Amino acid sequence: MPHRSSTPSWTIQPVSHNNVTEVIDFINHARAGMFPNRSLAPDNTTLLGPGSYFLEARDGAQLIAAIGYVPYNHRFPQFDYRDVLTVEVVRLYVLPDYRRFGLAAALFSALSEKAKKEGIGRFYLHTHPFLPGAIRFWEKHGFEVVQVEEDPIWRTTHMQMRIGQGRHEEEMNNARTSGREFDREVTPTSTALSSAAESSTPPGSEFSALDWASQYTRVESTAEDSTFTITLPVFLSDNLVPLMPSHPLYPSIGTTCSICHEPFHAAHTPILVTDIRGCRNHIFGYTCLRKCISSGAPNSNKCPLCRTAWFRIRRSEFRKVNREWEDIETAERKLLKEIERDCKGEQDVTDGFVKATRKGLVGLRKTVLGW
Repeated sequence: MPHRSSTPSWTIQPVSHNNVTEVIDFINHARAGMFPNRSLAPDNTTLLGPGSYFLEARDGAQLIAAIGYVPYNHRFPQFDYRDVLTVEVVRLYVLPDYRRFGLAAALFSALSEKAKKEGIGRFYLHTHPFLPGAIRFWEKHGFEVVQVEEDPIWRTTHMQMRIGQGRHEEEMNNARTSGREFDREVTPTSTALSSAAESSTPPGSEFSALDWASQYTRVESTAEDSTFTITLPVFLSDNLVPLMPSHPLYPSIGTTCSICHEPFHAAHTPILVTDIRGCRNHIFGYTCLRKCISSGAPNSNKCPLCRTAWFRIRRSEFRKVNREWEDIETAERKLLKEIERDCKGEQDVTDGFVKATRKGLVGLRKTVLGW
């Protein structure tokens, strides 16, 4: 579509409750155009959940652009953004006929002003070099590149921008002083995509792990699978750690599971995937992780975030795990009801749920694996 010869007019305002569905449809249509022939899970209204803020631009009644931010969910462990309140800038899109008139800059400026008022201390985003002008635009508006992933297709470019001292900075400094925070080694990671299947979804995109695991209906044994030494039994035994609230890696309040994008809570225990080469301590909700692994679908043995293979696929093990996990889940639900009934105080309930999760994993190992 050719650009206008005269400057268009527009209004910018927060997305209202009545316009949420229209804006989500607009965003999904935009993403389909930006990533043609890619399998991306569509956004839904949960994108505009607690802690999120979205703006829309209209020319009269016509929706012509959108932008927003969502709470950063710490799904990239190479970036430690717990020092200040951090949000992720997402879904900036302007209709082609309204570009090169300063609308994108106006939207981002309005978004930044809102973030400052909310005490947010940092913006994070990621983009890709094949999106025309994207990196240059963000650098022009104050972002710096902190990492470029070394995969040959996406070259995912991670960027950040400090926007002033967030209101939580003093609190986090005090927490570090009291020993509640921890130091983590931060090293650049490389995401080398090894197949066309893996390149069908850009790293860091919001998608369901079950969607990722079940994209393909046929499993072929790969060289990677045949040489990978970790089996499913070993993975369940040695590489999954249910986190107690006292654990230094326990997610902060409001942090969401990277699979379902819902906050962690007592009944959705955070599980740390640890000691896997190339997969840096990702944390997922127990229920989501269980559904992904026990599905036995292609890619169900790989991390939904970084695509690292966790264990070697063996069909017989998947069948056993799937059968036994259903029985364990039934027993867990009964146990959790007892915990909610008998425990007093939120902390006791949370601790009880974590212990129930651990008991379920131990039971799985004993009944399925004979350990």
